[in-house]
Amino acid sequence: MVTIGTVNTIIATTGAGNTITVTIGAGNTITVTIGAGNTITVTIGAGNTITVTIGAGNTITVTIGAGNTIILTIGAGNTITLTIRAGNTITVTISAGNTIILTICAGNTITLTIGAGNTITVTIGAGNTITVTIGAGNNITVTICAGNTIILTIGAGNTITVTIGAGNTITVTIGAGNTITVTIGAGNTMTVTIGAGNTITVTIGAGNTITVTIGAGNTITVTIGAGNTITVTIVAGNNITVTIGAGNTTIVTIGAGNTTIVIIGAGNTTIVTIDAGNTTIVTLDAVSTTIVTIGAWNTTIVTLDAVSTTIVTMGAGNTTIVTIGTENTTIVTIGAVSTTIVTIGAGNTTIVTIGTENTTIVTIVQETP
Repeated sequence: MVTIGTVNTIIATTGAGNTITVTIGAGNTITVTIGAGNTITVTIGAGNTITVTIGAGNTITVTIGAGNTIILTIGAGNTITLTIRAGNTITVTISAGNTIILTICAGNTITLTIGAGNTITVTIGAGNTITVTIGAGNNITVTICAGNTIILTIGAGNTITVTIGAGNTITVTIGAGNTITVTIGAGNTMTVTIGAGNTITVTIGAGNTITVTIGAGNTITVTIGAGNTITVTIVAGNNITVTIGAGNTTIVTIGAGNTTIVIIGAGNTTIVTIDAGNTTIVTLDAVSTTIVTIGAWNTTIVTLDAVSTTIVTMGAGNTTIVTIGTENTTIVTIGAVSTTIVTIGAGNTTIVTIGTENTTIVTIVQETP
């Protein structure tokens, strides 16, 4: 058991070129408790090899109190390997009002492997500021094996910022039969920015149950730069449920020249529910292939740039602005009792189907001779 009281200043610095190996055997009970108001700084220099292996059947509990400032900086060119074997119970609780900063510099190789049958619970309280910055040229691999139960709960009023630089290779693989639950409370501000030229691959195996619930009044901004290759593959037999509460503001911006591939195999059950009263902006740059489905009574702006293939389906009672660039192939279906403005550029092949009792304006721009 490790207990750190209140108002301490703790600094750990690791120089360059060290080899650090930590091995935790089976059946241990490890408890770490950090009190309130501490300042903890961990700096790992360049060119280290750090290996942490946690055996089977351990119970590990980490509790971080309120009002701490925790800074973790990882220098360039490190090789960091974390392996968690089967059957562990890991619980991490972060209380309210902490400032947590994680910075990963350039050129690191980071590998996280979680074995089968673990129970991992992470709870983040209210009012925390969490900043994660990943530099350029890192190789990051996360593998989650079969049969794990992973629960992530984020409370209300947090500010979470994730920035990923240019030229990283990030691979996430989730095996079969996992139960993954993510719950985000109300009033959070979340910003994710991905730079240029990254290769991001996410693969989800068979038979997983994945549930994502986002509460009311959050502001979520995702910006993806230019020239990234993003591939998401979901194989057969998963149950995936995404629920977004009322009154959220969600902005997704995808830059030019990205290659985004989403593959959903046979036999999946996927439910995406967007409650009433959301304000959503989706901007798709040139050369996109996209399906956008919008529920009832939303206010939505969909902008499609040039040379795209797009299907847009809108439920009843929406207020929607759809702007279509040049040389697209587009299908737009509008439900009943909607107010819709559709502007179509030159050289498009477009099918617009309009339900009953709509107010619709369709403007077609003639191609310049």
